[in-house]
Amino acid sequence: MRYRPFGNLGAAVSCVSLALTDEPMRQDERVKLIYGALEAGINTFELQTRDPEVAATLGDALAAVERRMVFVALRVGWSRDRSGARIRDLSPAALTGTIETALASSRLGHFEVVVIDVGDNEILPGHVIPTLQASQQAHRVGMLGVAGADGVDRYLDTGDFDVLATAYNIRSGWRERNRLKHAAQADMPIIGCDFQPFAPRAAAAIETARPSGPFGLGRLLHGGGHKEKIADAYAFLERSGTWSAEEICLAYALTEPALTTVQTRARSVEQLQRLAGAAEKELPNGVAAQIEMARFSVTESDGAA
Repeated sequence: MRYRPFGNLGAAVSCVSLALTDEPMRQDERVKLIYGALEAGINTFELQTRDPEVAATLGDALAAVERRMVFVALRVGWSRDRSGARIRDLSPAALTGTIETALASSRLGHFEVVVIDVGDNEILPGHVIPTLQASQQAHRVGMLGVAGADGVDRYLDTGDFDVLATAYNIRSGWRERNRLKHAAQADMPIIGCDFQPFAPRAAAAIETARPSGPFGLGRLLHGGGHKEKIADAYAFLERSGTWSAEEICLAYALTEPALTTVQTRARSVEQLQRLAGAAEKELPNGVAAQIEMARFSVTESDGAA
């Protein structure tokens, strides 16, 4: 596993990191996943759930590792209603409560980063940043991070946030690249998210659907038009020998030097091991050029500048 420096913290983080989410998973499988990550050299984790059992499981697994050797982030800003549905909750009680509950459950003592999501058209209420800064001043949190796409741009120069978490993948264009450049100029470590922009085998599924139906209606009903153009452009991902589309997408994201780590939501040890292995290898010859040609061909078909 390769490691990269994380800002001015003096920490070295694995170039691949693991996000733990609310997705249903058996407890024993989650334990195996976390230990599998450690065995693969991954020392960087993010809790993207308020479930105290997930935090406790992570804390138990990391108890065998010297605390300064691991890097743990926490995502805040969401909670669940009585039905279990995920809802936006930016109240001071919810923000502080999420941090304190996760710390108590994990027994980690502190989080290196607390990250808050920002929607594209969202402006954070005035109390949010002071609330997070209070946890920082209490040494419960090391750095403050902001996550999102267009909505985060207004926060890159304010000095309120230390870290950026944002999507970067084979379809990223000038907006995403400028965002990375802007954050790097502001000395913000960057966590790369959503490195695979579409589901595996999507191109193959559309290819199979093309001939179905009279007058090509199958093509229209199974992702025709713009979706089909994307599938056509990136179909080569499914024909790259021993590399899977997911592995290629990860390896490509890791070629971006501005990214400190690229985050995965792997669901099995086997998947995690494949991705960790891909992080150690160079992209197959010619694939980087194919990715750029595909990206520009889809952009031009959209009529974008």
